[in-house]
Amino acid sequence: MSSEETLTPEEIGELRKLLEIERIKKVRVLYTHLIDGCEIDGLADLLTPDAIFDVAHFGIWHGRDEILVRFREIFKGRPPFTGLHFNTNMWIELTGPATASNRRYLESVHNDAGLRTLPMAAYGLYEEDYRKLDGAWRISFSRLAFLWPQRVVAEEFPRRLVPGTLR
Repeated sequence: MSSEETLTPEEIGELRKLLEIERIKKVRVLYTHLIDGCEIDGLADLLTPDAIFDVAHFGIWHGRDEILVRFREIFKGRPPFTGLHFNTNMWIELTGPATASNRRYLESVHNDAGLRTLPMAAYGLYEEDYRKLDGAWRISFSRLAFLWPQRVVAEEFPRRLVPGTLR
């Protein structure tokens, strides 16, 4: 495309979708940095008030307040960045003007392991929903299925992917 060509209305629509997807990715990446850095209070702005987290063997947590309490319990006394969560293969689909779904892989490592200890903690799969509130994307639902070292998944795992019109 030369600098003199203008974008078609379809291309402008596609660019708008891609901008929203990038905004959702930023929420997810910031969430991971806050968890790994043990900055649990920072998560509040990334969650809807009625968010639901289904965290395998940790249970199902209802509402932003309970989610923050549970994460504070899990990370209490833990130094920042003793574990790292790598999110890959992120697939995001806009499901409406203010809703989206996402699936991505998780690789979790503990970097405080001894020299002869495998630092790998878990492999998993996240399935999430997002809602746009007051102009900002927030996590409204998150389910983490653990696939290794022990398989712990919900009865309805995995959720069906319904790809839209992203091209």
